[in-house]
Amino acid sequence: MLKMIVIRLAAIVTIALSIGALNNPPALALQEESRSVQLPRPSGPYSVGVATWHWIDASRAQDSAVPAEGNREIMVQLWYPAQVSETEPTPYRPISQGRFKFVTQNSVAGAPFSDQVRSAPVIVLCPGRGTSMHYYSAIAEGLASRGFAVLAVDSPGVGYVEYPDGRIVNPDEAYQPSFELITGPYDRVDSFFEPAVKLGLEDIRFAVNQLRAIARSDPAGRLTGRLSFEKMGAFGHSLGGRICGAYAGTNNNVVAFASMEGVAPPAERRGGLKAASLMLYSSELPEEMALPNIREIFDYRRAPSAIIRLEGFGHNSVTDRPLLFPESFSYPIDPTTALSVFDALLGEFYEARFAGRSFPNPHVQLPRTVTIIEASEDQAEPSQAG
Repeated sequence: MLKMIVIRLAAIVTIALSIGALNNPPALALQEESRSVQLPRPSGPYSVGVATWHWIDASRAQDSAVPAEGNREIMVQLWYPAQVSETEPTPYRPISQGRFKFVTQNSVAGAPFSDQVRSAPVIVLCPGRGTSMHYYSAIAEGLASRGFAVLAVDSPGVGYVEYPDGRIVNPDEAYQPSFELITGPYDRVDSFFEPAVKLGLEDIRFAVNQLRAIARSDPAGRLTGRLSFEKMGAFGHSLGGRICGAYAGTNNNVVAFASMEGVAPPAERRGGLKAASLMLYSSELPEEMALPNIREIFDYRRAPSAIIRLEGFGHNSVTDRPLLFPESFSYPIDPTTALSVFDALLGEFYEARFAGRSFPNPHVQLPRTVTIIEASEDQAEPSQAG
């Protein structure tokens, strides 16, 4: 019994640290890499284009924790279904001065929008604390290859941000939770993350409004009339799950919300999300840490909801990082396999929910790495939510 308690405590410590900081991933990329890494090929039928913007919100000042003056500056990237010929894929992080030249991705910058997709629904992607949107490229490419447009934002203070002029803003330590905080009571965790959620949520809203303007009239001529905001999706990882959960809970256009080891803020998860939800967690995360707050989303649901455990996954298995830096991770599942499984699972979730179909599909056998904990196509009964 003592051995089991010690192992459990070690697992909780590991998860608490990874949820908070994601191990400062940009520092790993400074190492010289002699090998080459190819991101998995996207599972959808379309090629993928990518556009990157540096946007300044003139209505807001920089966060007080960011070592810069002036207005709020964010970096934004959009992956979309594209018409691609023999063009070379875009570098993994084109503004990172060649530090990621060992990585080959599948997206092409500036590619024409696919003539086979009339209008792509927008899915907002919220990275975890302390990391960058680029580490979610495999996920974003997979969704874009299925006909979605994926919008991701790097928020100064919340994550790691690199600007075109070479400036770098590291994540603010004020948003790094301690082990004592993570282990509860959970109301303290909710309160601790309120400022970071507010900051990230305002960045997302600003970015979506900017993208709407481009979709009305794109100076580059690629996206005019090609993006749909009537039905949107949201995906978040870790702290990004809170931020995208807040966005889903306050934006009626979001019809499908998925999160990996991150829960929506209390007002949204207990108020009953109108969006269909998919809550995911790794087998590395102890059940007593994962399920109580996830179950609040399920128990208060106002739309179809599912809870899934990913066997052999770790907290970062849904990012590119274990594939790029395998020496820094020891998850049971192979990184390429993990990304392929997650690509198929997330793609099927959004395709089903946007089409009004059930998820998971009862007629499709899921991989052994996917365990359904709860799933319902109905709203919660009032008695379930208390």
